Amino acid sequence: LTKKEKKEIIKELDKVYLEGRRWRIRTSFIGASMDSKIGFAEKSGTVEVELSLEKFLGFESNLLIPKLDLQYSFNLKSSLYFVYYGIFRSASTDPDQDFEWVDIEIPEDDGIVETFLDTQIWSVGYMYSFINKPNAELSFFANVFLLGVHTGIDVESINVHESFRITAPLPSFGYRFSYEILPKLRFGGTHSYFYLSIGDYSGSIVNMKVNLDYRVAKWFSAGLSYSKFDLDIQSTANNFKGIIQYSYDG
Repeated sequence: LTKKEKKEIIKELDKVYLEGRRWRIRTSFIGASMDSKIGFAEKSGTVEVELSLEKFLGFESNLLIPKLDLQYSFNLKSSLYFVYYGIFRSASTDPDQDFEWVDIEIPEDDGIVETFLDTQIWSVGYMYSFINKPNAELSFFANVFLLGVHTGIDVESINVHESFRITAPLPSFGYRFSYEILPKLRFGGTHSYFYLSIGDYSGSIVNMKVNLDYRVAKWFSAGLSYSKFDLDIQSTANNFKGIIQYSYDG
């Protein structure tokens, strides 16, 4: 066969195999156990105290996090994918000890302290599949996480109303696999990790998931999964100097 004829055959195979599979949409609801901290840097640049959002500021430890995954396959080998999820949290508490928020001293027993931490995560990437068959897949990907964090504090009794935002881009590399262990029953997972320093931000991401899916119909599957996510951001930007550590599993 000539090179042109081989390309035409591959193109036709792609068309047949990807019929009804070119788009993939996955929605997940993660029953997450949270562990998160925030710390502010002194003038020297060192972080003296890290505040636990759950233990000290009264944030709920268990959340239900919705997540959306989209994937578009150009052919058997190449795909583009997009992930979004948002974690919106707030708490009201009456601290039993003094603490500092940025450079503001919050005294103990001085009324209700209201805090919030909203995190939105967008991810877009390119995926290349070394194996892409009806019963098995092995793919590697490169993506960029865009992390938007908005946090703040309100203490009415001492007229404190402070908030700030940061947006940090962090690239990541990883792989995805799946295998049909029984007819209609598929086991799979993803894992990605990266560390990078960009401008005023540095940080690391560990993102892992394993899942077991049952194919109810040709176009629809349902299943269970276990996810773990660790995020560590360090910022030296003018609007926020400190660290945010975020992790959940569930």
